[in-house]
Amino acid sequence: MEESRISNERPKLPIFKFDVLQSTQTKARELYDKEGLDLFVVWAVEQAAGRGRRERSWHSPKGGLYFSLFSKKLGNLPSPQLISLAAGVAIKDVMQKLYDITCELKWPNDILYQGKKLCGILSEVASRGQEIDHAIVGIGINVNTDLSGLPEGISREAIAVKNIVNREVDLEVLLATACTEVLDRISRLVTQEGRSKTIADYKKHCLTLNSQVIVYLDKGKVSGRALDITGEGALLVATTKEILTLTTGDVIHLRRR
Repeated sequence: MEESRISNERPKLPIFKFDVLQSTQTKARELYDKEGLDLFVVWAVEQAAGRGRRERSWHSPKGGLYFSLFSKKLGNLPSPQLISLAAGVAIKDVMQKLYDITCELKWPNDILYQGKKLCGILSEVASRGQEIDHAIVGIGINVNTDLSGLPEGISREAIAVKNIVNREVDLEVLLATACTEVLDRISRLVTQEGRSKTIADYKKHCLTLNSQVIVYLDKGKVSGRALDITGEGALLVATTKEILTLTTGDVIHLRRR
């Protein structure tokens, strides 16, 4: 294991870097139990068993950026879902700031470029009511990734930063900037003004809104039009019979109105 530190306006942020991990999320929990740190990052050059939402595998070959940001003392939030949305807005802003890439957001946890997946986010939150004890925000970005090495069905739906800007980019610069922006966005969620701004920014760039969608749930699926995102980060979907408030699910975009 190699431990390094990056500097920004915040207190120094410990970064635990590994050549290969099964999962940065799992290692982050292990390190918290062992080290007791309130704020740190786990970064893997490669993941052997990266996880996405609903325990799906996330293909994590060399060249991508795979990290988990662990943070305690996040305060009270009306919904843990807001953390994933805030992280999504932050990464979208980073892509624009560093590479002039304009991305779109797919509820609840994907970042797209021209309809292809550039980044996925997995947030795991421990809370007591509205009080957040800690959150682990896992982020995987296709950066200098050789997409041809991925399974055909995945490579066809994915895109990497280097394919957009026609060059390889510095992973350490991207990591440092992403951590700063994600922490800043999450810290704003403790105020009503900050939550409202995050939701407004998310909705402005959300490709899901006004789309006909199929949403796969733990049990079954629903289809309809994505109407809005609530102040708690839930998706409102109008079916032929009712308007549903969804806090989780896998969304398939059919068409936009």
